[in-house]
Amino acid sequence: MKLKAIIILLILISTLTVVYAADLNNLNLPDNFEKISNMTYNNKETGEKLDLIDVSEELNSFTVNETELREKVHPTNKENIYSFTDEINNMSYCGELIKVNEINYIVKISVKGNANESKIKNMTDTLTKFNELNNFTAVNPNTL
Repeated sequence: MKLKAIIILLILISTLTVVYAADLNNLNLPDNFEKISNMTYNNKETGEKLDLIDVSEELNSFTVNETELREKVHPTNKENIYSFTDEINNMSYCGELIKVNEINYIVKISVKGNANESKIKNMTDTLTKFNELNNFTAVNPNTL
């Protein structure tokens, strides 16, 4: 069940587009992040991109064909935060599920290149800082 939840989260992170949400317009961002568009932010120094993706309806009805998954999952030292590498597109991601005003969102940090221990730590630290600044807590996908 946990593997299925991780796979669902990974596929949603890599395939969904950002949907605008008025409740998240005044976010506190980690250092050096600037707004690119509504719910998309960029850090030019680190190359990290932060996206918030509304997955309220998709998450509840999403099914997975596990044979098409091409990402490698990497452990993080934070509960309910997942990191993975998309080797085909040469991207690394760190993501979590949060709930704001009863709406489910994926918060995704992405950076070019395959994940290594340093990238995973940096993305996890950025996501943790973002959560602290906004009083967010990562939600266990198995609880939905």
